[in-house]
Amino acid sequence: DWLAKSREEVEGFKKAQVSSWAEAVLIDGGLEADDELIQQTVTALQQQGVTGKSLRELTLDEQIAAGIPLGPAKLLTKKIQLLQEPQVELPRFSATDLLDFEDRFLNSRINNKDERPFLEREAVVESVVKQLEQIRRKGSNKPTVLALWSPRGTGKTSLIRHLALNVPNFAESRGCGRLLVFDAVRIPSALWRKDPDVLASAIILWHLCRIFDGYSVEVSQGPPIGFQSRTFSDLVITLESSRLSQSPPAVDSFEAWVRLRCKTKEAVFEQWLSVTSAAFNATPDCACLVFLDQAELLVNRQVEGLSHHGGQKSAFTEIFGEFPQKMGMFSAGTVNILTDRPSEEYTSLKVQEVPALAPLSLQAARRAMAEWGGMQYKKKEFDNIHLFSAGVPRLSRPGVSWHQLLRLHSMPCRRSSEARMRMQPPTSISQKWLWRWFFARRFDGLQKATSLCPEPQ
Repeated sequence: DWLAKSREEVEGFKKAQVSSWAEAVLIDGGLEADDELIQQTVTALQQQGVTGKSLRELTLDEQIAAGIPLGPAKLLTKKIQLLQEPQVELPRFSATDLLDFEDRFLNSRINNKDERPFLEREAVVESVVKQLEQIRRKGSNKPTVLALWSPRGTGKTSLIRHLALNVPNFAESRGCGRLLVFDAVRIPSALWRKDPDVLASAIILWHLCRIFDGYSVEVSQGPPIGFQSRTFSDLVITLESSRLSQSPPAVDSFEAWVRLRCKTKEAVFEQWLSVTSAAFNATPDCACLVFLDQAELLVNRQVEGLSHHGGQKSAFTEIFGEFPQKMGMFSAGTVNILTDRPSEEYTSLKVQEVPALAPLSLQAARRAMAEWGGMQYKKKEFDNIHLFSAGVPRLSRPGVSWHQLLRLHSMPCRRSSEARMRMQPPTSISQKWLWRWFFARRFDGLQKATSLCPEPQ
């Protein structure tokens, strides 16, 4: 605990406390096995009568002149320099003073920041809520994720926003900082091969830094922790250095807390409970929940080797397999990229799939377009987009390219659907599905998506 002391506390040290602090610095710097060096340093400090006030003025040359060996003197000098740097005093956190809580826990985390109409998703919401509660009650022998996969633009992010913001079942977790909303795009691709334990821990610390950004939180053990928003890469570096035997001195109270209290994923999870309990008076039975968006980025990143059940490992299974067994986890991703992979016995993670979102009806798609800032397309363009996206109001790429449409339009109508399906297959799952749906319908040239055209099931 000596390394977690603030600059003001160190300044008030007496000679005996300086000796204990210096010993902790040397042990943290990797000299725990060299008792002789540590004792020589402590003795030299005591003979010089160094107190906390004079410690800040102690230079490297003065330490060597006092008989402190070069190695320990360098470690102490680095730590003393950190004490000399001015530190910003963060205000103490108060939940009643936090006016931008929604931005901190939700709006700054997903790309759907606007309050958009929530349409035709009630059945899926009920299913997700019911299954998340079952996971938390029953548990299993490994972590479980509810995974929803559907085409791009069908409202997955809007669903995550609705679940996080409006569902009464999650209100307590939301208000106590125990509902973690995370977009997989936050993890740089260069970090995907890092230790899954570290990445899972970094997700939780990233969440806490966003919630308490700009505040210090008083905890039952140790001094207050100063939280400031940090990049995901910075958090990974901090976690990795905390697990080294020769870690550099901590820069601030946050790094000191990570190195002292967050050495394992289990410890990080316990600190999530501890910090939110101190800040929000969260009860022990208040559930921790994780909502993950753009999960396809992690699923597509395959990891070498198969699980002992023959399933393909990926960054998705490796990272979220590190979370506690009874934590409620929900993820959403583009298309069904878990097809043909075992979901029950897949790796250390159990994947329980939720039925994919059906495309919006024509009326709902029009309403969504209108309420998302006005009609983005003219009626003719909108009808064609709706037809070829199977109801998806926004599509990143067309299921069928326009030159293919022109060629199809000139085809004789007497060609059978089987002959049409023998054309060169499209390259992606979503395109293949759209082709099948398009050719399964009556083909009288390019039709408009009117009320006479049945909606795809």
